[in-house]
Amino acid sequence: MWFNTSQNVHKTVEASQTHPLSQVLCGSTGANTSSTGLTQLGSCTLPANFLAAGDRVEIRFDYSHEGAGTGFSFQLNWGATVLVSRSSGSLETVVSGRVDAAVHSSGSS
Repeated sequence: MWFNTSQNVHKTVEASQTHPLSQVLCGSTGANTSSTGLTQLGSCTLPANFLAAGDRVEIRFDYSHEGAGTGFSFQLNWGATVLVSRSSGSLETVVSGRVDAAVHSSGSS
């Protein structure tokens, strides 16, 4: 989802077109693994300098833990920054989350 606050419009990737509704910039169907270490299950990469000051981004994610009777860990990164990192017990089978970011002139928060 990409909203430019300074222009008060929603935009898309193609030529910065404006739209009245939020736009999905990218999505990932994910993957599965039986690894016991952190493994990339999905990603979304935007071109350099794509976001500008005033833009807002919303990230949503869902993970399902199935099978083994052990716990699991997950981590969500924004570039090199870890936004969410959590370990869960074996009885937890699904985790969902949402992260919001606002872009400003010197980075994002």
